[in-house]
Amino acid sequence: MALQQTVQQLGYAHVQLLDVLTDDLAALNTATVIILNGGYEFLLLKNLRETHVLERLRTLALAGKPIYGISAGLSC
Repeated sequence: MALQQTVQQLGYAHVQLLDVLTDDLAALNTATVIILNGGYEFLLLKNLRETHVLERLRTLALAGKPIYGISAGLSC
């Protein structure tokens, strides 16, 4: 929730937090900006690979969508 509030203070009114293991990731396609939150980087990468989100993030980044990482999210 703290991350959500911080991003809202930066001027983004609609902030949606997603869990790659349980949430519908269709929101990634319509997001203005994607922020990968920190955590244990090896678990994060494992989950992104297993759910094929890492491939999707690469595609979105190559298409010009801004993607930012915080802490461990930066290593993706």
